[in-house]
Amino acid sequence: MLNLRYFTLLIFLSISATTNAQSYIGGSFSLLTYKDSDVSNTFNVSPGSGIKADADLGILNLTLGYRFNHWLSLETRAGVDLFNDEFLPSIELSIEKQYGIYSKLFITDELELISPYVMLGYTVSKVELEFSDPGVSFSETEKDISFGAGLDIELDQNFSVGLEFAQLIKTSTFEVLSINIGLTRKF
Repeated sequence: MLNLRYFTLLIFLSISATTNAQSYIGGSFSLLTYKDSDVSNTFNVSPGSGIKADADLGILNLTLGYRFNHWLSLETRAGVDLFNDEFLPSIELSIEKQYGIYSKLFITDELELISPYVMLGYTVSKVELEFSDPGVSFSETEKDISFGAGLDIELDQNFSVGLEFAQLIKTSTFEVLSINIGLTRKF
C-alpha cells in the first residue's frame, strides 16, 4: 500500500512538472569583470595609481534550456571570447571559452510579464594571459559553483529578454563577475 502511495505521488509530480514544460534556445552577451587580488598585491597597485588590476571582457553565449514548470528551469550555456582587455602594463587577458550548466528557480509567477529568479550552477572557464613584452602566453582552466539573480521579461508568447548578474568563478586570488543580457525563443 505504501508503494502505491509513492507511485501515485510520483505520477502526480511528473504530470504537474510537465504541464507547463517548454524548451528554449537563445543568445546572450556577457560583460565579465575579472578581479585579481594577487595582481594588486604582487605589483602593489593602489586605487589611485592609474594602473588597472582588473579586466573587462566580453563573451557571446549560446543557451539551450528546458523550463519544467512555472518555478524551475535548467539550461546550459557555451560562450566564446568577443573582446579582450589589458591590465597592468603589457598583460592582455582573454577568456577563450566558457561553458556551464545552471538551474533557475523562479521566485514568483504572479507578475504577468516579469519573472524574477535566482540562479545556481557550475561554470568552466578557460582563461589566457598574454605578456606582450616577452611574447609569452599561457592558458588556465578554472571551474567553480556559480550563483546569481536575474529577470526574464516576456516580450510575447515566444520571445523573452533576460537580464542577469552572477558570480561565475571565485578562487582564493580572483573572481569573475558577469552581467548578462540575452534573448530567448521558446518552442
